[in-house]
Order: sequence, then C-alpha cells, then structure tokens
Amino acid sequence: MNSVVTAGLDTTYVGLSFLIAVIGSFIALSAARRIVRPDGSIHGANVVAAGAALGGIGVWSMHFVGILALRADLAIGYSMTETLVSLLAAVAATSLALYFVAGNTTLTRVVTAGTILGLGVCVMHYLACTACASAAASTGRSVWSACRC
Repeated sequence: MNSVVTAGLDTTYVGLSFLIAVIGSFIALSAARRIVRPDGSIHGANVVAAGAALGGIGVWSMHFVGILALRADLAIGYSMTETLVSLLAAVAATSLALYFVAGNTTLTRVVTAGTILGLGVCVMHYLACTACASAAASTGRSVWSACRC
C-alpha cells in the first residue's frame, strides 16, 4: 500500500541547526589560527580540535539537528554504530583537509583539501543513511519508506 507522507519543518530546529553551524565554524576558525606554530611546524592537537569543531560540531551536529527539524508522520531512528562512525568520518576528513592546507595554501592544496572535505561530508551523509536504513530494517519497515537519502 502506497500512502502519502505529509511533512513539514520545525523552524526552531532549523534555526538551531544554523546556530550550531555558525558556532562550530567560529570555534574551528579560532583553533585553525593556531594550527601552524611560529616555527612553521604543525600543531597536531589544534588540527584535531579544529577538525572536531568544524567536522563534529559544525557539519555533523548541524545535519542531525536539521534532520530533527523534519516533521513527518513516520518514525525515523538511527543505528548507534553507523551514526558514531559517521561522526568520526566527518572529524577525520575535516582534520585531514585542515592538516593538508595548513601553512601552505597553494591553489592545488586548497582544491585538494576541499575535495577531501567534500568527500568526507559525502561519506558522513551516506553512513548516516546506512544508520537510518539499519534502524528501519530492524523494525521491519521498508527502508525506503523511512529513509530517503
């Protein structure tokens, strides 16, 4: 049986998602200023801190809060394992991109870092879709009726 699912957005969650993205970006930019030490070496802890702020807070959290903004007449759940792996993918890709471009911002390195970050966001997104599909399958629901990626 095909039924139409009505959906809407909760503007409070949309605003919160935007605010999380802005805060994550601010924290990441603050940490990114300290990635390169005065002697030119890379400070690994600041790379990870900026990656966690931008990838974990800015991108990953913003996406999941944005998903909470969706109001539909069906239940959506997530498998914890795939959800946490998607967080790690976002943080790892962001940290790698920042490390790659830190201290040497040639056009080639910036484009490469942007590609790494873009691919990382894609991996994060599809891992989250897998997490949703796993949760839907465990309840016996059709995966495509619960998760559209």
